[in-house]
Parts: sequence; structure tokens; C-alpha cells
Amino acid sequence: MENIILNIKQYRNLVEQDMTNDFFVYPFLNLISKIFDDKGILTDKGLSVLHYDISDLMNKVMDETKSAPAKKDRTRACLYFTIIFNIATVVCGFIESLSDGEEETKKYLEYIDDDLLDFFKKVKDRAVAVIPISEAILKQELPKMDDKYSHFFDEGKRDCFTKELFQRPPLVIENKDMPDTSNAKSI
Repeated sequence: MENIILNIKQYRNLVEQDMTNDFFVYPFLNLISKIFDDKGILTDKGLSVLHYDISDLMNKVMDETKSAPAKKDRTRACLYFTIIFNIATVVCGFIESLSDGEEETKKYLEYIDDDLLDFFKKVKDRAVAVIPISEAILKQELPKMDDKYSHFFDEGKRDCFTKELFQRPPLVIENKDMPDTSNAKSI
């Protein structure tokens, strides 16, 4: 735990350098998540998605004159905002429980001094402000994906997180030679 806190304190400097730039905020939230889960929330792929130039991607997505490139860019932007939404929701909830002194999180407070907890709260406030924006963009852009890019998005979002946050749909294999068991009862 001491190494995790040390990494958080070192990375804190990057976040503090420009308090208006959120580029380092979400990787920082992933570091915080390592307090309650050794692996963190994001995989290496998830962290790499956070390095997308989201302004450039959104400009391409909004340019409706392009067909195929905008579809790829829309998929990438939706992955980005899915990560932002989920990591902010989970980690900000954890920070809130630390702040409230909830019983389940008290054990972590022995490693986190008041100064660091105050900084966590500032980062939480920044991240929480982006949650409704992320949600709105996802509600607007996800329905615009065709089946091919929806599939890429579904696979991509599962590859970005260390935990199964998104259920895979059941695999259905139809075989005409096998009897229909859809109405069968368990024995």
C-alpha cells in the first residue's frame, strides 16, 4: 500500500501542474483505484484510450461529411467517454466514502493523510463535473453506430477494464439437427 500511495503522490504533481487540463485526471483516478483493487480499474488498453486527443476525435465525429473515418472516430470517442464515465463514477464514489468515514473504507485512511484526502476531493469535484457531459455524449453518439462499429465498441469496452463491468451477451448456436430445448425443464 505504501508504494501505491507513493505513486499517487508523485503523479499528483502532474495533475497539479495545470488544474484546468484533465489529461492526467483519469489516469490519476486509476491510480487511486489501486488503493481498493491491486490491479486498478483500467487495463493497459483502457489507459491508452485515455491518451486519445478527444478534441480532435470529437471534431472528426461532428464532421458528418466523412463516412468511414467518422465511424472509427465515433467508436474511439465513445470508448473514451465510457471510460471517463465509469472510472469517475466508481472512484469518486470511493473518495466520497473515504470523506464520509464509512466503515468499509476506514482501513485505507491510515495510509492517506488529510492533505492527500483534500486533494482527492478536488480531483473528485473535477471528475464528477464531467460525468453528465460524458453521459450526454454517449446517449447522442452510441445510437449512431452501425452494427459493425457497435460490435467493435462492445469488445473494446470490455478490453478496457480489469473487471467484468459489462456482461457479454449469451452465445446462441442454432443447430437444426438438435431438438428444441428452449422450453425444457431442469432435472
